[in-house]
Amino acid sequence: MIGLVAFVVGGLMRSPWEGAVLNSSADPAVTAQVSTREFSDTVATATGTASAGVTADVVPIPPASGRAVVTAVHASAGSVLRPGHALADISGRPLVALALPFDLYRDLAPGDSGPDVEALQQALADAGLSTGAVDGTFGPRTSAAIRALYAQSALASPEPSTDSRAALDSALTDLRDASLRTSHEQAPPGLSTASDDAAPAVTPDLDDGSDVSAPGGADEGAEQSAGTGSGTGGAATDTSAELAERQRVVDEARLAADTPLPMAEIIRVPAPGVDVLEVAPVGTSLTGEETPVATLRLGSLSATARVGVDDAEAFLVDAAVTVTPTTGGPDVGGVISTVGDFQGAGDEGQLPGFDLTVAFPPDTTGLDDGAAVLVRPAGATATRAGLAVPLVAVRTDGAQAYLVVVTGDTTRSIDITMHMSSDGFALVSSDDLHDGDSVLISGAP
Repeated sequence: MIGLVAFVVGGLMRSPWEGAVLNSSADPAVTAQVSTREFSDTVATATGTASAGVTADVVPIPPASGRAVVTAVHASAGSVLRPGHALADISGRPLVALALPFDLYRDLAPGDSGPDVEALQQALADAGLSTGAVDGTFGPRTSAAIRALYAQSALASPEPSTDSRAALDSALTDLRDASLRTSHEQAPPGLSTASDDAAPAVTPDLDDGSDVSAPGGADEGAEQSAGTGSGTGGAATDTSAELAERQRVVDEARLAADTPLPMAEIIRVPAPGVDVLEVAPVGTSLTGEETPVATLRLGSLSATARVGVDDAEAFLVDAAVTVTPTTGGPDVGGVISTVGDFQGAGDEGQLPGFDLTVAFPPDTTGLDDGAAVLVRPAGATATRAGLAVPLVAVRTDGAQAYLVVVTGDTTRSIDITMHMSSDGFALVSSDDLHDGDSVLISGAP
């Protein structure tokens, strides 16, 4: 009996060595500390190049005689040259900017017609200078708008040609002579004239100070029939007919002697205007195409990039994007303005995809011309920072992920949201989880 009791008691008691051996065979608790880490995010990107616009040199048409010399500067470097304003004077005559769809290819004068006249009329109208109907016919209202164009920059408007002024002087002389020949028979009959739409006609200053009443009242280029006046007999009728014919010639000559527009005095610019990068100083002699009067930058800041097929859905027209220089610098916000058709792989190793253009708000800075850029959807970030735990610490209970947080000898389970993983760590969030907490990986505390 004593032996049995001793055996039972001995079986229930362990020596210190036996306890150590048993404890050494149990799984030790393995924990890890919660830390803040940055995770690389997979973001749709497009690679491309920034463009600050296209530069162009302004080389004026040389004068018919003499040299082309800069005699005045109206726009300084760093300014914006807008339609309706002057850039500089060359040999005493200005260069004025207009938003034309194409360069003028001839000198324009009253009586001319064609698509270039129509383009000029539209450009003047866009600049706030009324030309009446935009009908492609150069009449008195077009001349009046040209004078207003020059006047708003305090410039002298172009002069009519010597031949047209001489023709007007001759026509006026013939009309006066005809009137004097018939003055002893009857008063000069009422004369009606050619005119345009109620615009005041221009009466050139004549050396002898004489003048003939300006025509008025019809649309540009239109004419009214001359009245035959009163009187009796064939002589009166002949006199009236002669005076009417003389008046018609005067009206035509007056129209031809109105304000013209030399093509050498007009610079074609886009409607918003252009940046003036450089202007030759007063006194510069412009010889050939090697010495421009100014260098302009046409077009606004933009970026072009190619997006791969897999990321194309993230880059749609009107979508907001963020553009970042690859060499470092601030992010610049823009909007996708165009997306082209699919393009195959380029000769320089460019991947197949879609070419897109990014437009930026006016006065955007931060991108140099020709700089390599990355384009990504607005709001997307290349990295994300947050609380990180080893992936092996994340446990699941059905669809819910959780962690076991160890505090001393106690543990507690907390539900978490798992956002992404990278390099063996998970980016997680929970109101009950903090940087520095210990989470259980395996074993028991």
